[in-house]
Amino acid sequence: MAKHCPICNRSSSEIEFYGEFCKHCAQERLAEKLPKEILIEKCSRCGRIKAGGRYVKETGMAINTIMRSKIPKYGTKFIEMKGDSAVVDVIDNETGTSVDKSIKLDYRGKICEACYRKAGMYYEAVMQLRGDAGKVERMISKVNKYFERHQEFVTKIEQIDNGYDMYLSSKKLVTAFLSLMNIKATVSYTLHGLRKGKKIYRNTYSIRL
Repeated sequence: MAKHCPICNRSSSEIEFYGEFCKHCAQERLAEKLPKEILIEKCSRCGRIKAGGRYVKETGMAINTIMRSKIPKYGTKFIEMKGDSAVVDVIDNETGTSVDKSIKLDYRGKICEACYRKAGMYYEAVMQLRGDAGKVERMISKVNKYFERHQEFVTKIEQIDNGYDMYLSSKKLVTAFLSLMNIKATVSYTLHGLRKGKKIYRNTYSIRL
């Protein structure tokens, strides 16, 4: 027996139904429940956006992560950007209704923690690279890429007579990098200050290549 949509009176014999509503009305009802715009925090220095609790490169995957946090009741799939809006396929998992929705992205300028620390010349470790010039330059490139990939940074690089000193934002990441590359380093420690009564040290890693 055919049923009729309570909104438009279309019959199930002429159009697909989702629950008690025809496809057309179900999609309209879903679209009306969705926000017209969402707020996105964007670093004014590096251009990364905050998604999933951290600042990352602005990609469709990152925008979809934000959409899922802003519209937790529904499933979302990023389709494309159109001007300052993101087109997203939104799915109501309870009824199976889906609709493509254009949602404006309202960017708010912030300075991410990494850029804030970098601007203040923050560093936790110094990597002293000595030895063959070609090997040292290749190592600098590897360290740069590794830190960038892990959302950290190289504060500065100083050239000295017999090599380079790299000032790095995370001593934990230096340790992970050296372990990954199977590189042995001589480590020394310098007291930098106190934080909540705890001594804070900067590490120096001496490496000969």
